[in-house]
Amino acid sequence: MERHREVVRPGRPRPAEPGGQRVPTHREPARPRTDPALPPPPSPHAAPRSTRNPDLRHSKCAPSAFPGVRAPSNGWCGSSLGASSAKPPHTELLFGSLIFSSRQTMFHSRTISTLERQLEDQAPEGWEVWGRMGLKLDARNRPEPDVMVVDARADTGPDQTFCLAQDVLLVVEVVEEESAERDRELKPRKYANAGIRYFWRVEYEQDRPVVHTYELDLASSDYVPTGVFPDRLVTRQPFPLDLTLTRPDRGREVSAPGTPE
Repeated sequence: MERHREVVRPGRPRPAEPGGQRVPTHREPARPRTDPALPPPPSPHAAPRSTRNPDLRHSKCAPSAFPGVRAPSNGWCGSSLGASSAKPPHTELLFGSLIFSSRQTMFHSRTISTLERQLEDQAPEGWEVWGRMGLKLDARNRPEPDVMVVDARADTGPDQTFCLAQDVLLVVEVVEEESAERDRELKPRKYANAGIRYFWRVEYEQDRPVVHTYELDLASSDYVPTGVFPDRLVTRQPFPLDLTLTRPDRGREVSAPGTPE
């Protein structure tokens, strides 16, 4: 007796097996099996992993806070820093990443204004004092120091927004909590590599402002500490100076960050 053979015509599904489940035909692609031990594949809509420099992981360079700022694929460079009006004021460029400034404290503001005024009064002819202006170190680094002493010949006019490292004699950074890591570690390293001769860092220590002074060692291209000056700074480098962080017009010292007067 000849056994009946089931014929499945192309384009027609195979009859259901007992239990109601349909067996896939040779024309249907098999579903890939997933290994539960492996992580699921990334979603095509997932945000890309950050390529931010690890040295800037604590800084305010997240573009989500400013949706109008779109980073180039290869990072920012100095030539494109001023191309977008969406960038907030006093935006810095470090390692090709944008650094957005936080709100300024009273300690920061008063220290900068006190130093600027006294440096302007005591600087010799041919030198100018610039506050919170751009400093172009290279194509991917343009910080904005709190105070600089700059060669007067570097002044190119009222529309100027930055100067070159070769024209800078002294850089001063006033440390705040948000910028502490950059002011103590990242920026001094960049300034030294650029050949800037003198660097000062102002801290608030033991309820008073303290100036830490450094001079560049040309052999190692590193800054060497030259002194620690609480309240008052008397030095002959980069030129004879006698500075105080007490405000003569008010007769009181600079307030600590976050301390009400």
